[in-house]
Amino acid sequence: MKTIVRLSILLLAMSFALCSCSDSTQEESKFQLEEGYEYVHLIPDSLRTPEQQELLLLIRETVDNNLKVKDNHLTFSLSEADFINKGIPKQYYDLLQHNLKETNDFVDSVGLTNMDSILRESYKDSRVNK
Repeated sequence: MKTIVRLSILLLAMSFALCSCSDSTQEESKFQLEEGYEYVHLIPDSLRTPEQQELLLLIRETVDNNLKVKDNHLTFSLSEADFINKGIPKQYYDLLQHNLKETNDFVDSVGLTNMDSILRESYKDSRVNK
């Protein structure tokens, strides 16, 4: 749980920073959460059904096991088809890919050179060892 929270915070912070750094003449990101779709990670813990909680845990485990760093960029090693075959809806794959692109763009724009250690640190207290 701590791992995903840390990684989510990292991705969210980088996304916000990227937005705040962007030039107003730049084309706005066209990605939007699918309207009407109930994303389990946005539902408070106390309101999630057991099925939603199970899906969230599956997503976390899948991301933990397949998020890698290659050439100082975060990559996801699972194909869209394999991701969906695990029982996770496509909306989450699309969201993950969008967040990875934004994060990698931010990494490039600010000159971060240690994404491997940042990712390792995010897993430090995790049940999944990288």
